[in-house]
Amino acid sequence: MTGHVLGAALVTASGAFAGVRAAASLRRDTERLRRLESALGLAACELSVRSTPLPELFELLAAASEAETSEMFARAALMLETLPVSKAWDAAVRAAEIPAEAKRILLPLGQVLGSCGAEKQGAELELARRSLRVLLDEARSKQARQSKVYPALGLCFGAITAVMLF
Repeated sequence: MTGHVLGAALVTASGAFAGVRAAASLRRDTERLRRLESALGLAACELSVRSTPLPELFELLAAASEAETSEMFARAALMLETLPVSKAWDAAVRAAEIPAEAKRILLPLGQVLGSCGAEKQGAELELARRSLRVLLDEARSKQARQSKVYPALGLCFGAITAVMLF
């Protein structure tokens, strides 16, 4: 009998844990989008105002950013030593641990960066930043709606599974 109760408690707890992890994933994606949006704002400003060369810009963004965003720009800066801008950017974005929607916004920038004037590059970065802002607003809204629902659903599904098993 004690084994059944312990088993039911473990199944219920695992369901709750799955819900908590889902909510944490929402928070993580929101934070990643916030960091990307901020970095692109800085990049657009640097290109438009100072015409910062891309290797220097990527190094600056890697130093000014955090976590995945910093890694992405550091990887792009490193790859610029051996690859053209479009390939370095593409590889860095694809390897980054960022939401897929953000990758779809960032990947086309590789065709613009380094291939036209600083003002045009800054404008394209600003356009991408605005698109990321829309994604960020959606992610924040989703997080606000679902961050408490996921743990509760996980707990309920865990409890239902435990009842069905025992």
